[in-house]
Amino acid sequence: LEIDQCAIYGSATGAQIAIRLGIEFPEAVSHLFLDNCAHFTDEEREAIKADYFPDLQPDISGSHLDQVWDIVSHLFQYFPWCFKDDEHRLNGPVPSAEVLHGIALDYLRAGTDYDLAYRAAFDHEKAAYIQALTVPATIFRWEGSILKKYTDRIFKYELGENISSHQIPADHSQRLRVMSEYVNITKHSESQYSQDLLAERTNEPIAFLKIKPSVKEMQLSGPLPLPEHSGEYLLSAWNKVKSALASMDSKSKQDRAISIQKQLVKSYTINKQY
Repeated sequence: LEIDQCAIYGSATGAQIAIRLGIEFPEAVSHLFLDNCAHFTDEEREAIKADYFPDLQPDISGSHLDQVWDIVSHLFQYFPWCFKDDEHRLNGPVPSAEVLHGIALDYLRAGTDYDLAYRAAFDHEKAAYIQALTVPATIFRWEGSILKKYTDRIFKYELGENISSHQIPADHSQRLRVMSEYVNITKHSESQYSQDLLAERTNEPIAFLKIKPSVKEMQLSGPLPLPEHSGEYLLSAWNKVKSALASMDSKSKQDRAISIQKQLVKSYTINKQY
């Protein structure tokens, strides 16, 4: 897009990426807007990383799916999800089975290295990195955030005049409006990039590479089971795909398990069976 400098919004892991960008390339950033930003103590960070990222190596039996669903089903009940006690309990609603299903597929799609980027984000959740910023930055203090108490900690540290905060109401219906209004009046006001110019550049055709399927085609006897909150449907889907791929030539059980997992994700997404 040939944009030399712009304002950046980032939430949670995205906030940490934005902070890093501001530290590494301050000349490219006019303003940072940091949402769901946090500070963890070293003890908290190590405790979280010890339990937050269980091994999700695919198993031919599909037993690892129980662990995937354990993570997904508790993400919205506790923070961190692995600390299942009253101190870490969340009060928000549990999403629909369909939403949880989409998150489960993301874990399966990411594979055994699903934790690499998230571990890096946890390591970066320190007030020291915000103190290192030289660019203007606003930290949104959203009253409804599961990270609110960790966000508030940032302001117990000495921060530069370039760092400010803005209160965001808990109500979801007001949240985006309040943030967007604040961004619009705060962002770099002398931008040389008009809305028309950006629209023109982003509408230019993009040449996509044609990627060969990584798993061979197969025929299932009927659609895969629909999501439900117990998560048991995932194992049923696994066994159905496993049966359909029973004749495949693989070197090991591990290779077979990986192929089954790829095909499971593919069947739920590309083939639009759900």
